Amino acid sequence: MTEYLIRIATLHDINVIHNFVDFWLSGTGKHLNFPDTSNHYTIPLAKHRTFITKYTTFLLFHQQTLIGWAVLQPKKHLIFLLIAGTYRHHGHGTHLLKHIDPDTFQTDHKKTSPDLLAFYTKKGYQIETKHTRNNNKNIDIYVRKTPKCGTQ
Repeated sequence: MTEYLIRIATLHDINVIHNFVDFWLSGTGKHLNFPDTSNHYTIPLAKHRTFITKYTTFLLFHQQTLIGWAVLQPKKHLIFLLIAGTYRHHGHGTHLLKHIDPDTFQTDHKKTSPDLLAFYTKKGYQIETKHTRNNNKNIDIYVRKTPKCGTQ
C-alpha cells in the first residue's frame, strides 16, 4: 500500500475529521450519490475532541486525502472504523484494522451495514455479547477469535 499513511490524530485534525465523518455518516454523501454512504447520524465536534484527547484516533491518508478514521478505546476496544465509500473494497479497511489490531469492537445493528459485519467475521471476530444501551440501541460486542486480525 504505497502512498498511504496511518497516523494518530491531534486536535489540529479535528475539523478535517468532523467533516470527513459527517460526509460519510450524515447523509451528505448519499444525497450526492457517493457509494457506501449512510444517513444515520452525525458525531458532534465535542465528541471528536473527546475521542482525540481520551482515546486513540487513527487517520488513514491516501496521498494527502483522508480516507479512513478509527477510534480505539483503552484495552484495544474499537468503537469506530470508517473508510470513505470511494475507497472501500480495496483493502484499506483491512490495512487500518491490522495496524490498530483491536481485541474487541462494538457495533450498533441499527447503524451498521451487513457488509461490515461480514468484514469483521472474515477477519476472525465473533459475537460475544448482545445487550441494550439507552433502551433503544442494540449494541453487540465482538471479540477476536483468531491470533491476529487479517490473517485469514
